[in-house]
Amino acid sequence: MAIWLYENLKDAKAQAANLWRNRIGPWLRSAWPKEPGLRGPSASLNLALAATMAGEAFADAACCVSELIEPIEDAGIILEPLRENQLIAEAPDACLALMNALTPDEPPSWFGDLRDFLNEVRAAQPELANDRRFRRLDQIAFRRAL
Repeated sequence: MAIWLYENLKDAKAQAANLWRNRIGPWLRSAWPKEPGLRGPSASLNLALAATMAGEAFADAACCVSELIEPIEDAGIILEPLRENQLIAEAPDACLALMNALTPDEPPSWFGDLRDFLNEVRAAQPELANDRRFRRLDQIAFRRAL
């Protein structure tokens, strides 16, 4: 189901924000399982990718899916669409919420450039460097040399 949401938002292009606001977002909030035991890595990744395709509704989408996903080993995949769509500069707080929700405490060495992501967040909104989510990811990046 999550991959279907991602592909529909991706295909919607200019209408993605409206699709998110009028259909997908309300449906996810009311129908998607909220219990941590019902979450999985594939659904978590695809929900996060769907948020990156929500256009102008990205911040809302990222905040919504951040509550519905779990940490996954390959969360670093999300860094590319965040950068390609210039979402870090436009919505650094939402990007931070998404990455914090997806990033495990002990990510693999091939995870991705978490340090660069944090530098981009700090450049876009310096006060986020004091946020608990930023500090958590910063500690992980330091400890794991990411």
